[in-house]
Amino acid sequence: MKLNAVASAFKKNKSLYILDDSHGNQWLSNRAAYYLITGLPKLVTENVLTMFDIPEDKRSDWNCYEREMIELEKQLCCDDSGVLETPVELMEVEISWQGKKYLFFKKEKSNEVFAIDEKLLKPLCDEDYLRFFARETIDRKYTAITLHNGLELRAVILPMRIHEKTLKEMKFITSYFRISHIVIDTPEENPEDDETEYEQGMLE
Repeated sequence: MKLNAVASAFKKNKSLYILDDSHGNQWLSNRAAYYLITGLPKLVTENVLTMFDIPEDKRSDWNCYEREMIELEKQLCCDDSGVLETPVELMEVEISWQGKKYLFFKKEKSNEVFAIDEKLLKPLCDEDYLRFFARETIDRKYTAITLHNGLELRAVILPMRIHEKTLKEMKFITSYFRISHIVIDTPEENPEDDETEYEQGMLE
C-alpha cells in the first residue's frame, strides 16, 4: 500500500476516517474509498497526518474522525459479512474528463458498468496480483468495487456518480462517430495489434 498515494487521494476534500473493523483491523477512508492498513503501529489522527506529510499549520483544515465501522461499511469491507461478490472486468476504455480519469468495470454476465476515479487505484499499484469484484450491501442500496491481492481484500472503492451533463456529452460524441464517415484503418494481417484509442460516490 502506497500511503503517499492515499494521501494524494484524500487531500482534495481533506477528510480522513480511521476505522476499526470487527476483526481488529484498521482502515483509512475518505468515505469514497477504504484501504486496509497492515504492518503499522496503531493508527491515530496525529500519526496518519504525519505520514501524509501534512504541516502542523494545515492540520486544522482537515476533518478527521476515529471510530468503529458502521454496519454498511462492515458489509462492504469485511469478508464474513454474508454479502456476495461478482467478478468484474476492467474495460479497455478510459475517459479523462474535467481533471479526472474514469476507469470502467463491467460485471461478468451482465451489462452493469461501474466507473471509478483512477486516482483511487494508485495506492495499490505496487500490489502483485490484483483482482476486482463488485460487492453489494445486503439491502442492495450500495455497490462497491473490491480489490483483492490474491485472496486478501485490500481496498473498497465506491463507484463515481457521473453527472447527467457529462453523460449527455459522452452520448453525443458516441453518436457522432457512429454516423460519421471516419474510418480507422487496421492492418489486415493482425487486427489485434491496433492500439488506436481514441461526482464521486460516498456512503451517506
